[in-house]
Formats: sequence, structure tokens, C-alpha cells
Amino acid sequence: ANSASATATYGDPTKGGPPPGRKYFQPVLDATTPLPASDLISWNDIVKYAYGKPITDAFALKLPAADALKQVQDAVNGIISANKGK
Repeated sequence: ANSASATATYGDPTKGGPPPGRKYFQPVLDATTPLPASDLISWNDIVKYAYGKPITDAFALKLPAADALKQVQDAVNGIISANKGK
């Protein structure tokens, strides 16, 4: 969720319900720095096309972690470069 959808859903007790910690939600959200995201490609596409196989192979000990991360880095950079003009 991004902060706008989180505020609209969880910040509204009529939509998100009345948990006891709700009063702390907005101050926490306001103090949170979101992780960087690309306007060029979705996280789902990054997982599907770049992240999934190398990381799965690393956890299965079929590929050293450094090699898996290098493959992910190269794939993500390639996807972003390919989508810059769109």
C-alpha cells in the first residue's frame, strides 16, 4: 500500500475497523519515509522478470548470493532502461 491508500483505508475507522492502536497510525505514517519506487515498472514485474529466479536459486544454494544479487541488479537496470521512453 502507498501512504494515500493506507490513509484512506486504515485511517478511516468506518473502513478499516476500530483497533485500539488506530490513533497511532497517522503519526507513524507521517513519520515514515517510503522506500524508493519506480514510475517505470511495477514491483510485480520486477519480481516476475528479475527477482524471482535468482533469489530462489540463491536460497536453494544453487547460486551464490552475490551472483544472484548481481543478476537481479542487471535485470532491474535493463528493465528500467527499456521502459524509460514509454
